[in-house]
Amino acid sequence: MVKPLAWLLLLSSAGCLPPVTSPTPYALGTPPVNDERFAVHLDSAALVGVGTLVKVWHAEQYEPLGFYESKKAPQAYIGRIVFDRLLKGTSRRVEVAYFAMQGNALPVVGQVALWIVHWRDVLPLRACSNIGLGEHACRALKEHRFALDTDEDVLPWEMGERAARLLGISNE
Repeated sequence: MVKPLAWLLLLSSAGCLPPVTSPTPYALGTPPVNDERFAVHLDSAALVGVGTLVKVWHAEQYEPLGFYESKKAPQAYIGRIVFDRLLKGTSRRVEVAYFAMQGNALPVVGQVALWIVHWRDVLPLRACSNIGLGEHACRALKEHRFALDTDEDVLPWEMGERAARLLGISNE
C-alpha cells in the first residue's frame, strides 16, 4: 500500500484496469515496537478491530485520467471488512478506501488482520478530471469515508490483544 497520506489526493489511472480478482498476497505492516507511538496511532483511528476482508473492488472514481500508462500514481480500491472483534468504533461492517502503486502487494479477500481505519476526505478525481476541475476546485466534491492510510493500518491479527490493552479494553 502507499505510505504517505498525501497520495490520497494524488491518485491516478486512465483506461481499463484489470479486475481485482487475484492480487499479490499482502505482507502485513510491521508491528510498532513503541507502545506510546502505537497508542497514538490507535487513538487517531475511527475504527480499530480484528476482522476479515470479504470483498475488494477497483475504485476508478478516485483516480484522475491520464497517469495509468506512466505507473507513477497509485490505483484506488475499496475493501469491505467485517469485524469479529471491534476495539474502537461501532461499525461492524465497513467499506474502506485504500491505494496502491501498480504491481504492489494488496490485502487479499479472506485476510484476517487488525485493521486500523481512519475517517478521511477522499477526492473523486475521475469526476473532477471529466469536468475539468483542478485539484483545488475538486476539494468541493470531496467524500468523507473510511480509509487505510499506511501499511501500518493492516497488522497481524495477534496484535489485537496489545491494541485492546493500549485502548484500555479488558479481555472479553
